[in-house]
Amino acid sequence: MDDLIYGFGGDISVDGVNLLPQTIAEVFNPGTGTWDDASIADLPTASGEGRAYGFDITSNYKLAGKVVIAGGGEWPSSTSEVELYDVNADSYDYSFTHLNTPRRNQAGFFVQGNQGVMWVYGGRAGADTPPYAPPEY
Repeated sequence: MDDLIYGFGGDISVDGVNLLPQTIAEVFNPGTGTWDDASIADLPTASGEGRAYGFDITSNYKLAGKVVIAGGGEWPSSTSEVELYDVNADSYDYSFTHLNTPRRNQAGFFVQGNQGVMWVYGGRAGADTPPYAPPEY
């Protein structure tokens, strides 16, 4: 978003087997090659394996200047939660519409257009074996 790369949450392995979700949030500036975790508030709750969609501040979308963080959860569980990170306010909003299906490790993308549509595909939903979670937007 706005030539920066945001990273939210993720997992670390503390014992080589189990994963521990993180609350850390960082922003990467490709122009300087540096990461900054001091200028962005950490997630209020730990989450790993989610996907994020950023909207440039100058875009024509209602979500301009915001990042939508969808799914994830705390391994091995999934979540349907969606948070909205406001870059200017450096704050999170958990009242954004949640996913229909709890999931983690999904794919996702945004299709530009008059309304624009965020798609979420697959991911773990109840088991690590197929069939995976159905698509939704």
